[in-house]
Amino acid sequence: GDVGRPGDVGRPGDVGRPGDVGTLAKVAGILAEGRPYPHGHRQEGWAVLGIGVNVAVRVEDLPAELHSTAATLGRSPAEIEPALAVLLAALGARLAEPTDTTLQAWRARDALLGRTIGWSGGEGVADGIDGDGRLVVALADGGRTTLDAGEVHLGRAEAARPAREQRLT
Repeated sequence: GDVGRPGDVGRPGDVGRPGDVGTLAKVAGILAEGRPYPHGHRQEGWAVLGIGVNVAVRVEDLPAELHSTAATLGRSPAEIEPALAVLLAALGARLAEPTDTTLQAWRARDALLGRTIGWSGGEGVADGIDGDGRLVVALADGGRTTLDAGEVHLGRAEAARPAREQRLT
């Protein structure tokens, strides 16, 4: 895969290579921690991103249980730093664009859309990304909920870290 090629985005920050969506083979992961502006007040806010990319990992060298869920860019170790430079440039460009543009790009690569997912509090069908970046889930009873943090899995609910959920009508 190419470093600059868009990936499909799952939750809560998994990135799969195009073509691996059936298994959501993870080539990268993003974790975010932050303190947004509290209660709508414009005080100093911050966020920290942790980004991991399997640039030169050999999937066959990983434990057997990861072979079907891990992916790699397949680069040589010498290409790690150039890949980092491309990633940082792309991140800078993404951070400089309007929020709506970022949300549109995320929605276009939503690997969970239409798929059955589970989390520690339930299960449903992923129904897109809302205007605040939360995963919208259609529930069996006809309701909808949003998940803004936590772990989700393809398929039925499993033992997962709790997701923060907000029930919608």
